[in-house]
Amino acid sequence: MKKTFRLYQQLAMMVLLAALVSGCNSSTHVKETGTPITTVSDPQTGDVSLFPNSTLLASAKDIQDNPDGLILIDTRSGDAYAAGHIPGAISMDWKEYVLWNDPPQKAVLKSVANLESALGNKGLTRLSHIVIYDDTVTSWGSAGRIFWMLETLGCTHVRILNGGWDKWITDGLGTETTASTLDRAKFEADLTLFSGNSVDKAYIKSRLSDDDFAVVDTRTDAEYIGWKLYGEARGGHIPGAVQLPYESYYNADHTLLGYDDLKAMLDAHGITADKEVTAYCTAGIRSGFFYFLGRLMGFHRIANYDGSMWDWSAADEADYPMDTMAHYQALVSPSWLDTLIKGEETPETFPAGQDYVILFTSYAARYSENRTDYVGTPYETGHIPGAIFLDTYSIENGPSSEYGDGYQSPEEGNAKPIADLQDLFGSLGIAHDTTVIVYADDEISMMTAGRVAWSLLLAGVEDVRVLNGNFKAWVAYGGATETAVNVLDPVAFGHVPGRADVLADMDDLNDVIDGTTPDALIVDDREWAEYVGSSNSYYPYFSEYGRIPTAQWIGDWVKVVSDDMQFLKSPYAVDKDWRDAGFTPAKTMYFYCGTGWRSGLYTFYAYLMGWPAANFDGGWFQWSSVEGNDRETGNSDKLVTASWVKTMVDTENDGNPYVIVETGWGQPPASYLDGHIQGAIWVNTDEIEYDCFNARNDWPVDEGYPACMDRSTTEEEDLAKGLGPDDALPRNWWNIYPDRYLLPAITNMGIDKNTTVVVYGKGGSAAARVLWTLMYAGVSDVRFLNGGKTAWTSAGYTLETGSVTRTPVDFFDPDDQARDTALHPEYKVDIPYVRDVVNGVYPDDVLVDIRSQDEFIGASRPYRYIPTDGRVPGAVWGTDDFTNTDGTLVSPAEIYPYWRSLGITQRVHSSYYCGTAWRSSLAWFYAYLMGYPDISNFDSSWFEWSMGLGSDYNGDDPVLNPIEDDSPTLPELE
Repeated sequence: MKKTFRLYQQLAMMVLLAALVSGCNSSTHVKETGTPITTVSDPQTGDVSLFPNSTLLASAKDIQDNPDGLILIDTRSGDAYAAGHIPGAISMDWKEYVLWNDPPQKAVLKSVANLESALGNKGLTRLSHIVIYDDTVTSWGSAGRIFWMLETLGCTHVRILNGGWDKWITDGLGTETTASTLDRAKFEADLTLFSGNSVDKAYIKSRLSDDDFAVVDTRTDAEYIGWKLYGEARGGHIPGAVQLPYESYYNADHTLLGYDDLKAMLDAHGITADKEVTAYCTAGIRSGFFYFLGRLMGFHRIANYDGSMWDWSAADEADYPMDTMAHYQALVSPSWLDTLIKGEETPETFPAGQDYVILFTSYAARYSENRTDYVGTPYETGHIPGAIFLDTYSIENGPSSEYGDGYQSPEEGNAKPIADLQDLFGSLGIAHDTTVIVYADDEISMMTAGRVAWSLLLAGVEDVRVLNGNFKAWVAYGGATETAVNVLDPVAFGHVPGRADVLADMDDLNDVIDGTTPDALIVDDREWAEYVGSSNSYYPYFSEYGRIPTAQWIGDWVKVVSDDMQFLKSPYAVDKDWRDAGFTPAKTMYFYCGTGWRSGLYTFYAYLMGWPAANFDGGWFQWSSVEGNDRETGNSDKLVTASWVKTMVDTENDGNPYVIVETGWGQPPASYLDGHIQGAIWVNTDEIEYDCFNARNDWPVDEGYPACMDRSTTEEEDLAKGLGPDDALPRNWWNIYPDRYLLPAITNMGIDKNTTVVVYGKGGSAAARVLWTLMYAGVSDVRFLNGGKTAWTSAGYTLETGSVTRTPVDFFDPDDQARDTALHPEYKVDIPYVRDVVNGVYPDDVLVDIRSQDEFIGASRPYRYIPTDGRVPGAVWGTDDFTNTDGTLVSPAEIYPYWRSLGITQRVHSSYYCGTAWRSSLAWFYAYLMGYPDISNFDSSWFEWSMGLGSDYNGDDPVLNPIEDDSPTLPELE
């Protein structure tokens, strides 16, 4: 797997890291101190020795093996220390070492002289061997804060206990309650050893626009998007700051993520060792721990912004601006809501004296029992005090619900007209100027709440909010509940027009499709299988497959919610995912799903971020029900499993002709002869392509540099094409044969255009090369066995040995027996076309390089017969990373966002190339699976472009095949 693409791929996957638990089996018996100690289990995920500065991370075993001369520092609160601590540990609260003046001296380190005195009184010297611990997430980085402080002062033997107090207790290790102290010592600071590990706001401001500088915000989502939780003068974040919340650094057992996981997380956000990195939080505590992470990862330029947000937010806004999410106030926390309910003070962003309504919404009663009230819903058993009930189906046209046979028509599932919604909400006690806080309590709470929140916006409610975490978060917070049924008096909603801009209709979509509205796009937020037309998901009341034409996939709704579907994911992460995938707020997004629920949530999320968006509420149900509406679909059925192939073999393809092909270069190798799928023939790739086809008795014909490659075909295979031993063809640069030779070669395999063909090979590129060739020729049903022979044996199926004899067919096209041309010439482009793209004749067409990134930038020449390096001008790098370690193909859903970010979509003609069109054949197949209608393989690829007619290598003047080369000093090949 190639690292560069993996970094992109982990964008969506790594922003909020899943907790990984790794067991360790190292056990050591130690002497008893305090309460009995059992055994030590090194808390690790992966090998901690992989960290470049692994000695900065201590384990419980390190503490127990080195009790003498090791100073243990407990940085938890004084109360926590008194209740129990690691035997021998002294207590150090970070608050004792900071000033508590107004910014810029709020919670920043005291003077060096003051710190020297305080640390000496604690018994520390600059050369003391120290292990620090806290209770990880609860302490918010206090161990890291003390670590940073000690290194700032020149301490060189400081470590942090991996897993801290949490893991120590989980492992059942010894504790004591007796306070420990050390004799006074003399602490003399040396500020030269770690100079540069602390920066101020002026320095950060001076570096913000530099490419080699990165700022990391280690705070929570709420703080990052704009909420002022700890007395900040202003809410939000430093412009351009990367958000990596402190809690995301840990595994479930509160040990640190392993090196690979941390590196992936940091790399995916552009936090790399070659940059200068500064972290901040509210007061430099959580960011102090990020400083430790940077040191652990071997960063040489890592710093903590001591003043952090208390300092930055108090400075002049013109000089030190802050960014917030456009409508951050619409995503509220349980503590905010509790403050509102209690009424003792006005919570931030709430207009004093304004009416508010807490709205509990549920589909449960009508969905399961065809009821329209709260009976049978979680509202009945407990809800937030004062909350009223809303049946989600009441915002729709109805009269049917999903109960029973489901919606009888798309219109029934659509939201009511704006005027009717206004009447509905007025009847519930909601006016246009009422603040409404929505929450739900079901297995898809955030979708449910998002759907209703969007409908409130549509009606024209000016202040719509969603409780992040829904009822689950309220209960975890300790909020009060009640079972009393609350009903408010009806009110006049008010004469307002509503928000028609958040609702898209069929005309809006057609305007995008026909190009009338170029500043908008259609966005599909269903599952990938729905997008490519292989599934209709969970809709029992209609059965239509495909997508709306031109629709771009953004990911299913689970991409924007937590794993338990109760919280919204980090707005920073979602915004980054969308931008990295090529979406921008410059275009209005018309979201759609099946019936408007998922897209309602997406539209509300876009509202939070300030991106223009509307919900096509009718969704795929409505679009697909209209006669004459076009649709697009992918071709995922062409990627088959071993069980699918086994069924085909067992049933003999229901009596239809089929051929299974194992392929690779050369004559049948031992790997084929010793075991292949039942009935599989061997196809030598030289049967479909060649470098130099010359008379056999003249080998080697071309002794130039580089020499032509010898053929590996048999005389019989050549004769099948109509080529005798003395025949010769022009040099072909590993292109496929001209059609009049290619079609007979295919018939020699026993394949005509109507044959079902399953292809597999040792690597995906060889199989894809044959697959693309067959499809170019016109074979209508070609399948790719995902995982190849390994998938076959892993499924428990046996292999057969020996060689399978082919049964050639007479004609490639039984309906046109004289055919000598391919049925799909559009699948292949040639050098003249590529020249036109390079010269701007086709400005919207995209050339996609499928070689390694080193080949793309001209830093590598992996082919011994291709001495040239560089790329076709204007080409984009489309990755060569398509195969998993088990030989299966990476899901197209993982490739799609990256390609879309490059402009590789179904709306453009995309052509793929590599060295000799093997890897590009696989990329072409990916585009085919995705359902891109206008795709081609540049068969000549880099080999002929850089060395054939029109190239500088060939000595042509003028040069018709120019190249771009980012590494022109690459040494000559030996």
